Amino acid sequence: MMPTAQRRLLFLLLALLSAASVLAAAAIGSVSMGWEQWWAALTGPASESGELVWRLRLPRAAAAWTVGALLSLFTGRHALRSG
Repeated sequence: MMPTAQRRLLFLLLALLSAASVLAAAAIGSVSMGWEQWWAALTGPASESGELVWRLRLPRAAAAWTVGALLSLFTGRHALRSG
């Protein structure tokens, strides 16, 4: 078993990587946007690029994250029961 400090560090690292993956999924798409335009879309959802990010990219990224998290929970529980 890992010490508590290592588990906390691992949890923090995984949480940061998870948040970074959702933001990267929201930043990358078929319509290319520069960093300034993407940041403006995040801070101003009423703009055209804001609509793209807030109504298409972020919901899809959040749904993909949620499905992945639930699949990992199910797989972990299933592996514990059958092992």
